[in-house]
Amino acid sequence: MEVIHSNLVGWGLGLRREHIPDILAADRGSLPVTWFEIITENYLGIGGKQCNEIAKIRSLYPMTFHGVSLSLGSIDPIDVNYLKALKSLAHVLQPTIISDHLSWTRYQNRTSFDLLPVPYTEESLAHIARRIDQVQSYLGRSICIENPSAYVAYKNRDYTEGQFLQEIVRRTGCGLILDINNLYVNQANLGFNAVETLLSINPSTIAYMHIAGHEIHPDLTDVRVDTHGVRVNSEVEELYKVALSVCGPTPIMLERDDNIPALEILCDEVRELKKLAREVSKEFRVEREELPLDLGVICRGLEPIHAAFFNLLDRKSFEISELVTQNGMASVASGIKVYHDAYHARLREALRGTFPCLAAVIGWEHFGTICNDYISLTQFSNFNIREIGRDLPEYLYKRHTNYLSSCENTLLGDVARAEWAFVNLYDAPDCTSWKSEEVLTEFSSEDISDLVFKFRPHQLLNLSFPVMPILDLFLEQGVIPPPPDQGHSYFLIVREDPSGEILRYKISGDEYLFFNGLSQGRPLYEAASSIPPEQVVSELLKLFRWGVITGVSVT
Repeated sequence: MEVIHSNLVGWGLGLRREHIPDILAADRGSLPVTWFEIITENYLGIGGKQCNEIAKIRSLYPMTFHGVSLSLGSIDPIDVNYLKALKSLAHVLQPTIISDHLSWTRYQNRTSFDLLPVPYTEESLAHIARRIDQVQSYLGRSICIENPSAYVAYKNRDYTEGQFLQEIVRRTGCGLILDINNLYVNQANLGFNAVETLLSINPSTIAYMHIAGHEIHPDLTDVRVDTHGVRVNSEVEELYKVALSVCGPTPIMLERDDNIPALEILCDEVRELKKLAREVSKEFRVEREELPLDLGVICRGLEPIHAAFFNLLDRKSFEISELVTQNGMASVASGIKVYHDAYHARLREALRGTFPCLAAVIGWEHFGTICNDYISLTQFSNFNIREIGRDLPEYLYKRHTNYLSSCENTLLGDVARAEWAFVNLYDAPDCTSWKSEEVLTEFSSEDISDLVFKFRPHQLLNLSFPVMPILDLFLEQGVIPPPPDQGHSYFLIVREDPSGEILRYKISGDEYLFFNGLSQGRPLYEAASSIPPEQVVSELLKLFRWGVITGVSVT
């Protein structure tokens, strides 16, 4: 296994899609940052324009991966599909460091889309260490883990936060991403001692630091929430100065995930942090000392904790309150409410981002109600939050008759289906199309009827309402026209590479049946039963011309 903790130098910045054009347009030496960190899940299994852009940035700057879905503390099996996608992306982009959080997100094949806290017990530590070993063995390299923020602290513990982190590192050989903001948030919310945590950690195991801003919860003034939505707080800056004194010069990265400003504003903040680092007195050093092991009650197991958290997310019970305690400013009730509310709010916002036209057609209040019902009835297992909208169109067709008429259900389902088609194709994997029908000459006349065609990622839509004009007007002018009269329409939608442009072709009902049969792997003779024999060749030529066909074989 290749052991990589850090060969980074200087200052990093969290790479956000909004900033990619400016980064590519800038002269490399003009930016105050020397490397970028990406959120791993944003680029797993994707292709198209964003994939090409991230490869260009990687050719110019060192890059690190920072994930949120390894779920190292989970008692579910490690997600092998996630690991495969991670290893494949790492092979392409060659990151300097791969990291994730000391947390868990999965239980019984469901995902929380939140970084849930792990208990600092021996049972938990041994379990996480085994999983880190498995991940590192599969990837063939060491990883790093980040100290997370939390809003509740468990009653049972065998280690302090710093001791737990350092023991994980000792047993597995992994490195640390030391998040200064999380140290402060945990100190304020849970009563953890941030300086004590710093003193517990061997500086040589720190790959780099994170720094970001946090906010006081708008409804729960005793809770500080790790939002990454504001500039770095003054209290966090002071703790950063202490961290530099304890750990020495260490690469650091500025995070910003919400209320994202222009690139130049973040660059100015990086320059201010650089100035702050230079001001730290070289004479000021915090002396280290051995800290006693703080033994607690023997752990009663991880299963009750995981079950209680997911019952909380499902709004079934608040039994998690029996397993946690208050040591800092945040009350148990407030800490629980943060997790309870965040799950639904995060998913609602993700659905609104995927279906902005649908939300505008319905109205945000009504859309939020529909989202809450959909979320409560759906168990999400995919780590990719973009995928949570996949079943929403079908839900609207079948489930929402208690809110709307059957006709309105169908209209909204069509709008959602059309929006999902475009979103799904935008990040679809790249592939090479066969744009020449000459490939057919390679097969004998006897084989032609048995040909099977392989399609690139595409969407075939059978819509009961003409909703495309609604989407076009909304995207172009932000206007929602009056509901159209019912009338069937059919489309084939595909992404053209390398431009990344989403192309839309209006087709007939017979063409829809023919293309759909071919896309499902049916042989030509079977799929062609929906169209006149004399049209078969011309319809195949359309598919080649549109760049839909990626392979041909004989059954």
